[in-house]
Amino acid sequence: MTAIIALSLFGISNLFWGFWFPRKVLQILTLLFLAVGIGLTAMDWNHELLWFGNMFRTTNTSINFSLIIQLAAFLVVALSRGFGADDEHTHPAEYYAILLFSVVGAILMVSFDHMIMLFVGLEILSVAMYVLTGSDKRNLKSNEAALKY
Repeated sequence: MTAIIALSLFGISNLFWGFWFPRKVLQILTLLFLAVGIGLTAMDWNHELLWFGNMFRTTNTSINFSLIIQLAAFLVVALSRGFGADDEHTHPAEYYAILLFSVVGAILMVSFDHMIMLFVGLEILSVAMYVLTGSDKRNLKSNEAALKY
């Protein structure tokens, strides 16, 4: 649960830090944020907790899947070093923040204990993916895919 709150706050702060820091620093900050999220998730191991009025449950299985999701996001951020390097109109802070929000939605989906939390996680994840799909405004295929979603 603390990882969800931390990753949400990191996503919001990443949007603001995009004004001041260059692209490479934003990537390192996002990797640091994901590492903190992985650490916070791992600290919940063997602590079965219920949150939000028993709608969100952290079990070892949900922690395993949350760690897999965060490690996958860590690899995506680490391998997207060249994102926007050839174009000055791209904003990597938005890309990294939306990626962090999609991780939050995926974690909510794997840790639900009530159907409402499943739908909330699905909506957070899907809206972030829709925005990422249409993020390249000058690419016609990206515009078409965003319109179809």
